[in-house]
Amino acid sequence: MVAFQEVTATSIALLRVGLPDFGLSQVIDSFATSVPWAATGPRRYGVVIASRFPLTHVTSRQVVPWPERILSAAVATPTGVVRIHTTHIPPGSTNGWKKVEMLEAVLAVISDVDGLPCILCGDFNVPQAETREGRIVTWAERVAKGSEPRLRPRFRGGDGHRWDAAERTVMEGGPQKLIDAYRSLHGYGRQEFSWFVRRGQTRIGRRFDHAFCSKDLAISRCEYLHDVREVGLSDHAALEVDFDVVIDDAGQSRADNYPAGRLALLFKGKSADGGHTRHTGEFGEIVETLSRTPRGRSSETPLGPTRPRRAGS
Repeated sequence: MVAFQEVTATSIALLRVGLPDFGLSQVIDSFATSVPWAATGPRRYGVVIASRFPLTHVTSRQVVPWPERILSAAVATPTGVVRIHTTHIPPGSTNGWKKVEMLEAVLAVISDVDGLPCILCGDFNVPQAETREGRIVTWAERVAKGSEPRLRPRFRGGDGHRWDAAERTVMEGGPQKLIDAYRSLHGYGRQEFSWFVRRGQTRIGRRFDHAFCSKDLAISRCEYLHDVREVGLSDHAALEVDFDVVIDDAGQSRADNYPAGRLALLFKGKSADGGHTRHTGEFGEIVETLSRTPRGRSSETPLGPTRPRRAGS
């Protein structure tokens, strides 16, 4: 399975045609499933899920401020049905409290429990930081050198406690207590980032892109793929996750040491419209095919984000 965020009205046409050429014959996107909206300005982006396995779009009774920013599907894998959600949360630095409203809406959507194992992935624009002791630092907290982060009672014109709770609850897996796929394997002693920004001569990294999953999905591998970002196909790294899934005789999923099947989830934080450097592997072939029109950047260009974005979110 593959999930994309920051898909535009231009790139969706490429994805619909290109993904099936690589065996991902099942493609659904929020441009087709959401109530029509003006795809301009901060709302110019949608999301996509593609799979080799049959996909069924799943609707929610929850109210979502920007419904094009979350997409849910039931995936009929050979070992059972899995529910997958992908989302792109807008940054608070440019969209204010819409970020919090979207985080709260996503939490509500994944709370529509139906007993199926669940995966939530995407670009969340959180957290501000993570400590080696496992503490999540939200954007509602003030970080001063040499001191512990402190919650701002008021943040961006509203309740700092609400902002903090929205970000923290998502990072803690929401009401379903989904697990952070990357941290569950690597812990907090390993530092990793999926997006970078420069402030003067300082390069700052953030781990904004995540995959959260039900505890009964056995994660066998989870790594960030930085070549996608480094050659300019996206300003985010991709995240690749392998799951080992077993369905027991009662039809319930369970983790096991002898998996009956494997589910691979791969997504990147921004759908590329350009670029021409070849990647290895299937995902590289997909993004190369969808990126044949150069946008002024060669493989010799210094590595880094394709366009600057404010560090605060």
